[in-house]
Formats: sequence, C-alpha cells, structure tokens
Amino acid sequence: MLSTEEMELGWVSAIVYEDILDWLQAAEKDKKDVKLARDGNNNWSVKEGGAKIKINYNPENYFVAGDAYLCQLPADTTQIKPLYQFLLEENFTLDGLVLSCLRQNIVLSCIMYDLDMTKENGIEMFRDLFQKADYYDQLLEKQYGCQELLEE
Repeated sequence: MLSTEEMELGWVSAIVYEDILDWLQAAEKDKKDVKLARDGNNNWSVKEGGAKIKINYNPENYFVAGDAYLCQLPADTTQIKPLYQFLLEENFTLDGLVLSCLRQNIVLSCIMYDLDMTKENGIEMFRDLFQKADYYDQLLEKQYGCQELLEE
C-alpha cells in the first residue's frame, strides 16, 4: 500500500516503487529491503553483482531512466581502444540499452517515457538492465582489465 507521500510522487513513481522495485527485491538472493533502495523522492539505488544501478524518475520531462555503473576504465591504456571498439559494437546490437563512458566509469543505461511505461514493460526493461549489467560487469573486468567501482 502506498503512503500519502508516495501517492503525491505520481503514478509513475508508484509503478517504479511498488511494482518494479518489489520485483527486483524478490529477484535478489539476499532479499534487500526496497525501502532502503530509496535515495530521494524519485531516486533509487540498487546493487547487482559489482554494478550499482541508479533509477531516476524526472517529473519535469516525464522520463524514467536506469543507469548501471558497471566498472571503471582499465589502468592499462593499451586496452582503451579495444574497449571503446567493443562498446560501440555492442551498442549496435543492444535493444533498448546503451553502453557509454561517464568520466572514468562505464555505464549501461535505459530510458522510457512515463506514459509508455506499464508494470510489465517496466519490469522487462529493468530486468534486462540488471541481467546485462551483471554480465557486462564481469566481461569488461575479465576481457579488458576494467577496474571495480569505488564505493561513493
């Protein structure tokens, strides 16, 4: 059941909070408390493997975005060019997700307009983000020497 404060956040936040994050909680092996994932009115943060996934709803532009911070760029500069090539090639094959670099971090992102979001496609989008985040995190560290994320 939603609290009054949660109802004031709007229906998209309610869908994200109540349904999508509840699904994520059920999928977690250690059953983390969804309420502890909340970072603010429209922000949530969840760990998946070595990745940190941030979910944000922006009521000003009506977009729901998920950013999975996977790892940091490799210290070995000879790995940078092959890594960038790999990221670009993967972006060509990914559907609904995009790999990018933000400062020294490699990020896997998804975005959806709130009027297009339902419980079902929201869960599907974030399930894909979580599964691929765990996959890419491990792959990038093993194949390209990317470094684990530093905790904030």
